[in-house]
Parts: sequence; C-alpha cells; structure tokens
Amino acid sequence: MKKFTRFIKFNGLFTALAVALVAGLCFMGLRTDNDPMTISGIVCGVILIFIIALREPVMYAVYKMRVRDFVEGVSQPFIRVNSVNWKVLELIPNIDKMCAKHIVYNRRHLGKFKTAEDFFVVNQIPEDKREEISKYIII
Repeated sequence: MKKFTRFIKFNGLFTALAVALVAGLCFMGLRTDNDPMTISGIVCGVILIFIIALREPVMYAVYKMRVRDFVEGVSQPFIRVNSVNWKVLELIPNIDKMCAKHIVYNRRHLGKFKTAEDFFVVNQIPEDKREEISKYIII
C-alpha cells in the first residue's frame, strides 16, 4: 500500500517523463518511417492517457480504504488537508460536500493551513465537530 501511495505522489514527475518519452517516440517514428517506433509511441500515448484519466479515481479509492482502516483501528490519522481535493475531505465524518469545497477554496486563496487550530478557525468549523475531525487529519 505504501509503494502505491508513493507512486501516486510522484505521478506528476512520472507524467512529465512519460509525455517526453511519447513525444520522442512519435517524433522518431514519424521521421524515420519506422512502423514499430510509431506503434510503440501510440501505445505509450494510450497508456499515458489512462494513467492521467485514472489518477483521481485511484487516489479517491486509496483514501476511502484508509478511512475504513482508521475506523477499524488499523491505521493512524492520515488525511493531509493541505494537499487533498474536496472529494477526499468529504470522506471525513462531519464534513459534507459544501464544507469540503469551502476548505479547498480557503486553502487556495488564503494559503496552506499552519496548524490544526488554524484549519478549524479559517474554515469556521464548530467546536462540537472539531474533536471528531481532528482524529482524521494531519496538517
């Protein structure tokens, strides 16, 4: 599981390298009229499109499994509120869709949260919900 989540984190670098590789293969294949190179460039391009298209659903599924593990007492707090999207924030109990979108909006416009208290104050989360939410998050 850790290796898979590390792959997700390095996906940006992987995507950039894959784009360069595909562009190089297609360019080489088209210039030299070399059919195997053109085909491999096209195959790499299709694989790259699948990786880019499946990144968000895969990340969501990973976080969903981690929430389940946390509820069952298997893992520690894990959701980094400064880097996840609103769909992942919505997995936290007491955070609905609008609250999750509000958190992401505040993070983009006001900057990253420095402490858990900063997170709660900026997003105007009521006192009674803070204890339950703080079990799931990491700043």
